[in-house]
Amino acid sequence: MRKALVILAIVALAGVASAQDLVIAEFMYKDNNGGGDWIELYNRGTVPIDLTGMHMVDGDPGVPHETHPHCVLVGTINPGDVLVVVADFSDFAAVYPTVTNLNANDFDPEGLGFGLGGGGDTIFILDEFDVVLFEMTYDDNDPWPTEPDGDGPSLLLANLDCADFSDAGCWIAGVDGGNPGVLDETPVEESTWGQVKSLYR
Repeated sequence: MRKALVILAIVALAGVASAQDLVIAEFMYKDNNGGGDWIELYNRGTVPIDLTGMHMVDGDPGVPHETHPHCVLVGTINPGDVLVVVADFSDFAAVYPTVTNLNANDFDPEGLGFGLGGGGDTIFILDEFDVVLFEMTYDDNDPWPTEPDGDGPSLLLANLDCADFSDAGCWIAGVDGGNPGVLDETPVEESTWGQVKSLYR
């Protein structure tokens, strides 16, 4: 019995650790090509992440997710893989027809108002108990890259090891139109993130 409890504890801890490896790698918050906004989630860990019960929240994480604008995440993300969450499936498919690793739910399947602010916003990823797994606040003004503010590029994570994902220094402008569905190489070649992304070129 004791051995079984130890195994269950190890599995539970592994699940918590893997959930902390779920990060936003790239997103489009003000598109200019008709594909709509999207968010690319990345598993930077070494074990699969079960998304059951997880949801993205637009705004205050203290508000119960049942009534607050949120997007329910579905499925599993394997180590090194990405999953794209889109605002509108038809708009996205018209511009990115080859991208198929999509979350089963769009931004706002329940019509509660989840979305990305064009002038900056805060995004949280929460578990089923509303524990914050990931948090970031972005802006469209300096020191944040200004090109993603409607000029075409996405906002791309340049440093996987940044201590604060709300730090503008962790982000750069991506390519025009973004590159949803695959990891994108960045100019920060000396970083762990740059080395990981270069494997997918």
